[in-house]
Amino acid sequence: MKYLFALFLALPLTISAQTTCSKALDDVRLMCEGAQNACDDLKDCLVRRDTCVEGIPSNQTKCEQLDLCMQSNKGDFGDQSRCDYTWAIPSSGEGFCRVKKHFLFSEEGCPGRTHGLLNALAYGLDGTVDNKYDCSSVVDKRNDKVKSCERVISEAKSICGQDIPENLKYLKNVACEEAKNFARYTNREFALGASSSARVNDRSRRNAVGAPGSSNTAPHTDASSNR
Repeated sequence: MKYLFALFLALPLTISAQTTCSKALDDVRLMCEGAQNACDDLKDCLVRRDTCVEGIPSNQTKCEQLDLCMQSNKGDFGDQSRCDYTWAIPSSGEGFCRVKKHFLFSEEGCPGRTHGLLNALAYGLDGTVDNKYDCSSVVDKRNDKVKSCERVISEAKSICGQDIPENLKYLKNVACEEAKNFARYTNREFALGASSSARVNDRSRRNAVGAPGSSNTAPHTDASSNR
């Protein structure tokens, strides 16, 4: 009877521990998939930047030209993000080129995108305001997501008492060549039609099979960097 009573006492603790471990692994899946997807967002942003961005669009004409380029080439860009630009004049009276918000689409891969207060609290201004239209904030936000992924993996190991399961091991691979070498990209390497487009336009995910994208659309011919 004594052993049966002890079993009844231990059972809720075991169930609670399993539930806590399951939640920790769910956090790993959520955070680390987000870090992996952020690398694809950066690739999208670099292709759009090198194809269409000619410095900061500081007036309405330049903003409209940027939007025209984005719309003309949208069939050749990745489909993770939708980048529409409009000239906005807030109450301060100082206009700026704004990336339109869409309910069903992401703006993560849009040069010049700005996120709201909640994102700023989570990732800081450097990760949410791409004021140079050069995708640098996409790199910063991706790096923060990687840190979150590494943190929840460590927490899951501590809670579950072991390494993460084999079926989740792929989530530990958050390497991103484009983030690592971001500062070196200064010659429009990612522009549609550039020699490296087949490499950077690969839309496949790490845990899925995909085919490289291709494009016959000519990019801007100006090879100088305005960034």
